[in-house]
Amino acid sequence: RCAVRRCFKALYSALRPGFEHLNWNSLGISAFIEQCVKAIQDFNGVVSRMKQSLLQIEKKISLISDVQLVDIGLFEQSSKIMRIEDLCRKIEDSRALRTAKMVDEYHAVVPLLGKIESVLVQSETQCHPVLKELYTYVEMQIYHALVNSIVCACHQLKNILQLKKSSPNQLRFESKHTQNHYKKI
Repeated sequence: RCAVRRCFKALYSALRPGFEHLNWNSLGISAFIEQCVKAIQDFNGVVSRMKQSLLQIEKKISLISDVQLVDIGLFEQSSKIMRIEDLCRKIEDSRALRTAKMVDEYHAVVPLLGKIESVLVQSETQCHPVLKELYTYVEMQIYHALVNSIVCACHQLKNILQLKKSSPNQLRFESKHTQNHYKKI
């Protein structure tokens, strides 16, 4: 709000003489109209650049949220018995790869925020106090995207662990303990 307020103030200061001093018969009306058109175009340019960056940020956050940290598809197609150690390794390898993609998307958000800052306040600190609300909002959206991804991963892990050997497309897991138990029998 504070950042956009500056843009509104600049636009208002360009339009203000038309409310106070000028009428349609004033000698400076053509210059006033030119100033107003320029101020409106500047404001429109700021809004369109900001909107474009915000849409890109929203897309990046959506991509982070949609990442499946644990993919049940890796396990549904195997019908062989898998040891717990192999299961954990397979899940961790997949998770590490997908997490790296999430980190890349997160790092792509920072320049977009910098772009908004440079347009609105002509600064490139990436921590300007005027944009505190925007930074907080984006951080919360990223946080919620991460939580959503983690919750989905927990559900997928639960589904993987509940797979049974009742059909050829489902799989069974066993640990070293169960392997030793079956050898004794």
